[in-house]
Amino acid sequence: MLLKVNHLNGWYTKDMPIIDDVHLQVEEGKIYALLGSNGSGKTTLLHILTSIHGQYSGEIYYCGEKLTPSNAMRLKQQRYFIPDHPDLFDEMSPLAFMEFVHRLYDRRLDMHRLQDLSGKFMFEKFVHHKINTLSLGNRQKTALINALLLQCPLLIMDEPLVGLDIVSIETFYQELRAYVAQGNSVLLSTHLFQVVESVCDEVFILHQGKIKDCVTVSKERSMKEKFFQVIRNE
Repeated sequence: MLLKVNHLNGWYTKDMPIIDDVHLQVEEGKIYALLGSNGSGKTTLLHILTSIHGQYSGEIYYCGEKLTPSNAMRLKQQRYFIPDHPDLFDEMSPLAFMEFVHRLYDRRLDMHRLQDLSGKFMFEKFVHHKINTLSLGNRQKTALINALLLQCPLLIMDEPLVGLDIVSIETFYQELRAYVAQGNSVLLSTHLFQVVESVCDEVFILHQGKIKDCVTVSKERSMKEKFFQVIRNE
């Protein structure tokens, strides 16, 4: 089990929980969606899971090991997080940024694979540009390509399609499927049914800070109908 969460509660003000008794499990080789409307708690939950937000109670396990302050830095090697608007180093080029992150993760940057992904994402001519000159979409491609190159067991993303064009979105879907085919897993947040139905295997429906259901994606089931059925039964 790559990720297991038990009785997770998160807050900014102690008596006003944003995340309320959440349980979830992420297995190897699958793409999971955290589906919810704006304000449902998706970003807060991801920030807790990635140790960005520390005001929480409950248990988080990565690869069978309970997350604690003493091992939080080491367990970061097991995951990579892309926020909805990635914080990149503006004075670096995408290539320099990727080399820097790979050193932090004690990994070697695969230049052949970088060339392959840059071509697929139509990114070749931007690899050596300064990041502060890039469009929102190309900044997002920098983060996505870097994540695919790192090959961490668990990739966590918050609204990963921000700024991407339609060709890059389809490339993104294809590369995510290849990523999990190698035994890795993905957990991404979204409020878009198209993302869920296009690429995901399982969906956690998050509403008002609670996981209301975990649903297997199927062509025979409308995720839109299922989502509204779940939240309207509250």
